[in-house]
Amino acid sequence: DTDSHSLDIEFAPVLELVKEGPATANVGGTVEYTFRLSHAADSDGSPVGSIEVTDSIAGEATLVSGDDGDDLLEPGETWEYTVSYVVPASAPDPLLNTASATGEDRDGDTITADSNAHSLDVVYNPVLELVKEGPAAAGIGDTVEYTFRLSHAADSDGSPVGNLVVTDDVAGTA
Repeated sequence: DTDSHSLDIEFAPVLELVKEGPATANVGGTVEYTFRLSHAADSDGSPVGSIEVTDSIAGEATLVSGDDGDDLLEPGETWEYTVSYVVPASAPDPLLNTASATGEDRDGDTITADSNAHSLDVVYNPVLELVKEGPAAAGIGDTVEYTFRLSHAADSDGSPVGNLVVTDDVAGTA
């Protein structure tokens, strides 16, 4: 005599995503972020596949190590990802960002994890160039007009500069 029983198994993996990066970077500099993805302590340890890790400002990260070759994040594995980002002149200071990981458990459910927030102190290095033009000669009592052109110099990082005042040592504020 035989009998059978069917049991639906609910998988409940929980992922943990840890993000690291440098504390400071210059505008125009390249920053590399590292992410470590593993099962959290409260995970059931069931495998997770189809994993993608995306940084909120740098985009999709690349898997560099940790997978044993089966494309499944399993207990005891820590997958490491990296992504590079060039700090733009328009970056706020501090530059705050996070990352997220998504994958699929054996039930076909989407599993997600968010990283800790990372704060990057942005170092701005604007270099300004001021060119003054005016007549070569003027008579006593003549009104002389000067023209000033202010721009970023060739070696500037191009970061914004506010509250600019141009002053001539003879004519005053332009």
